[in-house]
Amino acid sequence: HGHQWLRWVDSTQDVRTIDFRNEKESEYRATVNKIGPHVTRYVARVVGSPLTFDPQAEGVDAEDMRRRSIAKQVLTVEAHRHGWEQVREEAARYALFGGVAAVAWEPDWDNEAVPVPDATTGELIGLPTRPSVKLTALSPIEFGLEPGTRSVEDAGWWIRSTTLTPRQAQVRYQLDYEPSADSEVASTAMHHALLSRIRGANAAKACMVLVYYERPSSISQGCVVHVVSGKIVQKQAWPFPTSDRLNLATFCQRKVSGTWKGDTFLSDCRQIQVNYNRCYTTMNAHLGKADAAKLLLPQGAFVGEAEAEWSGAVDETVNWSGDGPPPQWLQPPQISRGLRELM
Repeated sequence: HGHQWLRWVDSTQDVRTIDFRNEKESEYRATVNKIGPHVTRYVARVVGSPLTFDPQAEGVDAEDMRRRSIAKQVLTVEAHRHGWEQVREEAARYALFGGVAAVAWEPDWDNEAVPVPDATTGELIGLPTRPSVKLTALSPIEFGLEPGTRSVEDAGWWIRSTTLTPRQAQVRYQLDYEPSADSEVASTAMHHALLSRIRGANAAKACMVLVYYERPSSISQGCVVHVVSGKIVQKQAWPFPTSDRLNLATFCQRKVSGTWKGDTFLSDCRQIQVNYNRCYTTMNAHLGKADAAKLLLPQGAFVGEAEAEWSGAVDETVNWSGDGPPPQWLQPPQISRGLRELM
C-alpha cells in the first residue's frame, strides 16, 4: 500500500505503475501514505489478543472434562508450533486489501514407504509418518468457490491456486520430468509493481499449481486433485473425517449481502488517497515559487525606510502610514480541511 501511483490495464487485466512523463515529474511526485497507518492500527486491534481455544466437551463426566483439557492443550501447542498467530494476521490483512480472505487447512504429512492392509477392508494403505495439519491464509486471487454459492458452508468444492518452481514441483509430486514454467512468481498486482520498479528485475518463472477439493456428497465420494501446468499429477480421496463442509473458512471485513464475498473500508478511501497524493504533488511542483509565505507590501504603506531596516527583534515596531490596505501575508497552498478530516 506504499506504491499508490498505479493504473489498470484492460488489455492485460493487470495493475501497473504509472510511468513518469518526464524527468522533472519524477522529482516532485509525492506519496503521502495515510492508508498504511490506519491498516496497521486496525490489524493491531484485530490480533491484539492472543489466540485462545475452548473445545466443547462431549459430556459432563470427569472423563469428558479430561479429554476437553487435553484437546485445549494440544491446540495451544499446535498454534505455537506452526505459527497460527501469523496466519491470523495475514488473513486480516488479506481481508482488508481484497475484501475477503480465507484460511485453508490441508494435510501436511508423508506416508510410510511400505503400505499396510486396512484392518476392516484389507485394502493396502499408507500410514502417515508425521500426522499434521497445515493452516494457510489465502488472498482473494488464490482461491475460488463453486460458482453461485452464497456461503462456504453450501459449497461442494473449491479450488486453490499457487505457484512452484519447476524443480520444486518435480520434487513435491515425485515426477520423472521437470514441468514447464507457465506462470510468474509475481502473481499479485502489488508484487508485480514492486518488481517493475527495480531496474533489470525479472519475475522468476514458475509452474501454476491448482488444487481441487471436493467434499463427499450423495453423488460423489469426494476427492483432492493436483494439477501442474495443465496436467493431473496427483489424485486422492477426501482426507478429512468430516464430509458436511469444506476445509476452508472465509473472513470479511464487511460482508456483501447474498454472496460469500465482502468489501472493505479501503474501497471508500482509495480515491481520497489518490487526491491526497495529487495535492502534495502539485505543491511540490511549485516549490521555490509558492512554498513559503510572502508579505504583500502596498506601495507607500510604510513610513520612511522601515521595511528595509527590519532586524527581526521581538520588540521591533513598524510604522505604517495608515493609507490604503494594510500589509498582509500571501499564504502558500494548503491541503483543504475537508480532505484532511476524511483521511
